[in-house]
Amino acid sequence: MLVQYLESIPTLSSLTQRSPDVKPEVPPPIVQAIQDSPKVETAVVLPAVVPEEDVEAAKEEYALSKTQQSLVDEEGKLWDMIAEAATTDGVPELITKYAENLEAKSAVLSESFQRRQNPPTPITYAESKEILRAMGVPCIEPVGAFEGEALAASLVLNGYADYVASEDTDVIVYGAPLIRNLASGTGPLSLIIGNDVRTALELDDAAFVDFVLLVGTDFSTRIKNLGPVRALKFIREHRTIERVLERETRYPLMVPLEFYLEKIAQARTVFQTLPPISPDMLDFGDGHVDEDEVLAILDRCDLRRHAMEDEDYSQSLSGNYFGDNPAAA
Repeated sequence: MLVQYLESIPTLSSLTQRSPDVKPEVPPPIVQAIQDSPKVETAVVLPAVVPEEDVEAAKEEYALSKTQQSLVDEEGKLWDMIAEAATTDGVPELITKYAENLEAKSAVLSESFQRRQNPPTPITYAESKEILRAMGVPCIEPVGAFEGEALAASLVLNGYADYVASEDTDVIVYGAPLIRNLASGTGPLSLIIGNDVRTALELDDAAFVDFVLLVGTDFSTRIKNLGPVRALKFIREHRTIERVLERETRYPLMVPLEFYLEKIAQARTVFQTLPPISPDMLDFGDGHVDEDEVLAILDRCDLRRHAMEDEDYSQSLSGNYFGDNPAAA
């Protein structure tokens, strides 16, 4: 087992170069900012210049996810253990178990990395739409390149739906009401209304978008040591990210300023532009499930083993599915 792990190390090392297309997965902790917002304090200092060597170090730092960095650290510990045991006969059982555990972690990370390096293709999307429609699930496609959350928010804001059900809190920025935990059988449903959050934070639309971008979204990274409370204070005081960066130089960027601001400009455009909705794209269908077609598609894709042909779905959502109290305040 130890030999197998050691042979896998070149693959692990390649994981340290993270794909530039991987999106950070850090939802904006808005509720904390509402509760913990401190009084505004002013501090005007001159902008700092980030040395070139710091920029390069930052790029390397951002290329590693926390999981990857943890795995690299554990690799180092394993090598230290091997070095200490080099003078003994055989491999101690402790080292063997440590290597087995590390190999299991590396396999999971490697699989995740490969999936990110091989994103869905047009064929994948076409097959997904085909089986969804056979299952009676409508598929709505926007005109142009838009995120799914943006399209869902646009449907709600244009009166074609009531809520967006998602775990992605980026929906809040669009101003649509968001339902979370819909797919959870344990956690209670949570309703968050974006416009109410913005009003509670006492921000206008533009400042709210900049606040959310500061604390982190799918389209922006956080600034080191700048949490939601400070971000809210700075946005209330300075109104824009540009002025925050100019005046709050105690929190320097870890990437070049031009690169960061370019990403911020793109992110603002994303959140300020909703996909247009036209009646001809709203084919919701009748919800009919064509079971024969579903099974035929599964057979064609060699996925028939995943079909639960004897399952009775008629009572799937009967009773109190979420186990909560609808009458609770």
